[in-house]
Amino acid sequence: MSLDTGIRSLLSADATVAGLVGTRIYPTEIPEGNSWPAILYRRPETSRDATFDTAGTPKATLQVSCFASTAADSIALANAVMNVLADYRGAAADVNILDCLFLDEQDGWDYEKSEIGIYWRDLKFQIFYR
Repeated sequence: MSLDTGIRSLLSADATVAGLVGTRIYPTEIPEGNSWPAILYRRPETSRDATFDTAGTPKATLQVSCFASTAADSIALANAVMNVLADYRGAAADVNILDCLFLDEQDGWDYEKSEIGIYWRDLKFQIFYR
């Protein structure tokens, strides 16, 4: 069971997201020399609230970073990602997402990722899955 595979599957299957980034959807890090726009997703935390009967349902914090060469493009990409993930419930590759809750967003600009500088919008979700 891989939540990472499920997230990539959901994002790449969406026509709007795929139209914006093609296959540039990466876990953990963006390859050097990448073109823009692109999506980076990572899971900084996964926990379980165990009970006497079960090991607990996995609860993951997911951060999705939407990079683009303009602020407007990073916002448009983030909105497309939100349309896919916020409140999603159902199958995602080999996992079942019980709930995907939107938590937070943040904007920024990074001059180290590109010689021209790059705009980003981070989205944070909490995902319950099996």
